Order: sequence, then structure tokens, then C-alpha cells
Amino acid sequence: MFVHVIWNKIYKSHDLLIDTSPTVSVGECNIMLLEVENLRMYYEILGKGLVRAVDNVSFSLDRGETIGIVGESGCGKSSLAMTLLRLLPTNAKVLAAKYY
Repeated sequence: MFVHVIWNKIYKSHDLLIDTSPTVSVGECNIMLLEVENLRMYYEILGKGLVRAVDNVSFSLDRGETIGIVGESGCGKSSLAMTLLRLLPTNAKVLAAKYY
């Protein structure tokens, strides 16, 4: 599986690449809207243990920026979005994350 996004910063994950556009300054400072550090979200499957959906994803999004997340079916795009929105099913486990 492979995800491809074209901009300036690239952060690698297990099967996921995330990229953000250049920072836009507001006055003398940047206003960060979202920062994600080392996000890992796995699904617990009976008889199979943990299945990696999102593995070690990091990115930041400042005011005025746009982010694009694209990739093959099953690479973790929807799982990433659902994790950030905190709309996870009961078998989803966020093992390591810092997002604000």
C-alpha cells in the first residue's frame, strides 16, 4: 500500500505519506490549527491480535494551509480521519498519540 501527496514537508508512516503546504504567516507568527505527533491507531481483531491501521504519523497544519491525504484502498486514510475526529469503533486502540 502507498499514499502519495505532493507539497513541501513529507512525514512517513507504515504505509502512509502525509504532506502539508508551506506555512502561511499571520503577522509575525504562525497560527497552528492542528499538530499530530506519532499517531498510532490499531484495530483489535479476535484471533489475530492488533492490526496496524495508522502507524507513527506526524504532521502539522497552520492557518491558511491545506492538507491532502491520498492513497490506495485500505492504507489508513479513513482511520486517520476517524481517529482525529475521535469517532472510533470499540475495537480501535490509539496506542500512542499527541494531537491538539
